[in-house]
Amino acid sequence: MKRFHLLAVSGLLVVAVLACGLPGFQAASVDNAPPSVVISSPAQRQVVPVGQEVQVVSTAVDPDGITRTELVVDGVVVWVDANADPQAGAPFIVSQPWTPAVPGSHIIQARAFDTHNQAGMSDPLVVEVVPAAGQPSAPPTPESTAAPLPPSPTVTRQPAVTPTPVPTSPPADT
Repeated sequence: MKRFHLLAVSGLLVVAVLACGLPGFQAASVDNAPPSVVISSPAQRQVVPVGQEVQVVSTAVDPDGITRTELVVDGVVVWVDANADPQAGAPFIVSQPWTPAVPGSHIIQARAFDTHNQAGMSDPLVVEVVPAAGQPSAPPTPESTAAPLPPSPTVTRQPAVTPTPVPTSPPADT
């Protein structure tokens, strides 16, 4: 019985030492930080014509390795590049195409995933998309050349009422 108590107390002592994290008795920690992602091209507020392809260059790094990088435009994933051989700590650099179809300000971000499927997102980058050369910025408005014409009179016909003859005497027997 004394032996059992001695083992139990020894086991509790080992657990207490590990729980306190004394030097030499620390458990290995797991990296749970999301990947770091940076867009290096295009530049912030770069002006791009509608229909011109833009190469978005981003770099992602994580101690566990990067498995894929997504290109996100206005909150929608438009391109994905997978890393066939994620290396721990190695940067994953991609150039992802995007062709803007609509003028205006667009927000571009890159989202990278590490080998634990933890996601990291780049800071937002705003690109200004303008109409292509020769393309009107707004649809042309019709020009008025003369004063509006008054409405034309319309002819309406009223149906004529024709009385239906009513027999005055009963029909003769034949």
